[in-house]
Amino acid sequence: MKKLILYFMLLLTFPISMLAQYTGGNGRGDVTGSQSSANLPISLLLFTPFCNGNNIVLNWSTASETNNDYFTVERSLDAISWQVVTTVNGAGNSNIILNYKTTDTNPLEGISYYRLKQTDYDGKSETFSAVAVSCVSNTEQPSVLYFPNPFTSEITVENKNVTSENASITVYDIFGSKVFTKTIDRDELGKTFTLNLSDLAKGIYTIEFRSNSYSNTGKIVGN
Repeated sequence: MKKLILYFMLLLTFPISMLAQYTGGNGRGDVTGSQSSANLPISLLLFTPFCNGNNIVLNWSTASETNNDYFTVERSLDAISWQVVTTVNGAGNSNIILNYKTTDTNPLEGISYYRLKQTDYDGKSETFSAVAVSCVSNTEQPSVLYFPNPFTSEITVENKNVTSENASITVYDIFGSKVFTKTIDRDELGKTFTLNLSDLAKGIYTIEFRSNSYSNTGKIVGN
């Protein structure tokens, strides 16, 4: 089992000043983008790296794009010196949710940092928050994972080492209104099951797993 440790670092126009942590399992994590504004050429919904064997897969989604030529995925050992992993063509102009994916087939050892940069057709660029990734083995820590993310009509829930009872999953829309809830049966704890979310509209949702002794909150995107 892989544990993905994600550290969020704000690296836009000033030095690193804050470090937060997100813990997932089996190498999957979910980082939501909060850097979208009317002044930026893209609205970034999420930037999600996860470990897949010896590779690191990176997914990201945009809510809108304006004059967007291409993305650059970069990596670093120290979050100071960066090297290009790959470039991915942008959509130019879009007002719908678009999903992107690329794979680093030769990742750095230990903790490494990934960031996303967007470049306009006129050469101007924006660099988004860096995410630190470390894939290490762990067979005991509780974790709850949601994939695929973004999802279409169904999402798979993988909960590991969650043994306490009175567990439930609740989904909230961007206004904080409850749009889905499920009570998890005892025989579903520690296993994988599927949620039917076909009634949800496209958009960003908060998903919360809660039990007597463990809770987990993340973001999912309906596509």
